[in-house]
Amino acid sequence: MSAARLTARLASRANRDRLPICLVGLVEDDPVATATLKFREIAYSGAADFWLGSVYVREDVRGRGYGSAIVAGAEALAVARHFTPLYLYTPRKGAFYRRLGWQSVGETTTDGKRALVMAKY
Repeated sequence: MSAARLTARLASRANRDRLPICLVGLVEDDPVATATLKFREIAYSGAADFWLGSVYVREDVRGRGYGSAIVAGAEALAVARHFTPLYLYTPRKGAFYRRLGWQSVGETTTDGKRALVMAKY
């Protein structure tokens, strides 16, 4: 994703009091990671209202714990705002989220790709 497209996407989610809410992880004022809390990101089930998505870590800083930190921050905000249970879908990062305590609850297909659906209660 281009920097301009990512900037526009983040600006559209710069909410504090309503979904979507985008969190940005900073290291010395330098953005290194993002995560977004969303309402009904995909049609999965009637109970799946709150979703974690758009989790990105800049390639040059991956492996330093920023992904885990931004997800933990999003989870804490979700709990504080009663956006639970929290769901996500991922085509490739299931092992990462399992290490963070997420549970597999099913599968879906998005953009022609199979993806694992996970939840945190």
